[in-house]
Amino acid sequence: TILAMEGIESDKLVGLETIPILIGKPASLKLLYTINILLVLVLIAAAVSGLMPHT
Repeated sequence: TILAMEGIESDKLVGLETIPILIGKPASLKLLYTINILLVLVLIAAAVSGLMPHT
């Protein structure tokens, strides 16, 4: 998550293996953006198809 990005250095010091540490900060940001876009597209598709009621 975005919060995991803030503590990369301290996470490294204590030995945590977060996604930003494993794949790097730029790749982590790309992954987060991709997931967010996919979620928005799923919500739009659900609304358009009638699976999700319009409120």
